[in-house]
Amino acid sequence: MIARDVMTRDVVSVTSDTPVRKIASLLVKHHIGAVPVIDSSDAPIGIVSEGDLIRPDRAGREAWRQSWLEILAEGEPLAPELLAWLGSQNHSARAVMSAQ
Repeated sequence: MIARDVMTRDVVSVTSDTPVRKIASLLVKHHIGAVPVIDSSDAPIGIVSEGDLIRPDRAGREAWRQSWLEILAEGEPLAPELLAWLGSQNHSARAVMSAQ
């Protein structure tokens, strides 16, 4: 198996200013686990994955991990608690992305 066998051809990307809430929405809408972050010339500068959206503290991480697993396993919409956390934050892709 090679990359083209599993890659997404219609890539959904975001800019470094895209709000975290919008990124979470895109992941769910497009059934993907990550989005590349691009600069003004469409060059990749990083990536935001589901893991990047999970809170960094251990207790929070476990709670959100469970929510993500439930979503993946059952096809449920985002948990209200996760949406509340995402909505309460003023973070953008720049704050959570893994950079090159």
